[in-house]
This record gives sequence, structure tokens and C-alpha cells, in this order.
Amino acid sequence: MNDLELRKQFLRIERGGGGVRLLVCEIHWDGPGNSVSAWVVDQHLPGTATDAEVNTAASGILEDNQYFRVCAECNERNPLGWMHEEQICQGCAVANHGIVY
Repeated sequence: MNDLELRKQFLRIERGGGGVRLLVCEIHWDGPGNSVSAWVVDQHLPGTATDAEVNTAASGILEDNQYFRVCAECNERNPLGWMHEEQICQGCAVANHGIVY
């Protein structure tokens, strides 16, 4: 999944109430095969924030290890909840290491 696709699926930008909120979808696991998603506010920007400022902030969220990591094997950025461990995504864990989910 490329960064544009990640932004569409895992980031929300809400304007209103005099400001801009940037939300990110966090994925947690509630047992095997049962993921739970929750939208959390990462940043508040003033209502005067330009599109460029909002885009820069959104790009920064994709770079934040709190939410996303890049797999050391396939070099794809994934939500933290899709990582098998700190540096290997679930897809590579299955394909390359015999992990079964």
C-alpha cells in the first residue's frame, strides 16, 4: 500500500469549529483474527491552516512510528497494527518466516 492509499484509508482531516483535526486510525488486536479500529485525534491545527500545512502535518503522521512502520523486508509502510513485530509486517512474517495467523 503506498502513502496515498494509507492516507485515504487511515487518516481523516476534519475542518470545523474554528480548526482542523487530523485523526489517525489505530488498529489493535482483541484476540486472534479480531482486529479493533479506533480513530484518535493526533493533531489540532488552527482554522487558518492552509492546505499545504495540513498536507505537511498529514505526511508527518505517516512518518510517526507511533502509528506506522516500514517493513525491513518488503520496504512497505504499514499501520502499526499490521506489523508482526517492530520491523517485519504480517505479510512478510507469513510469506518469509512461516508465521500462521
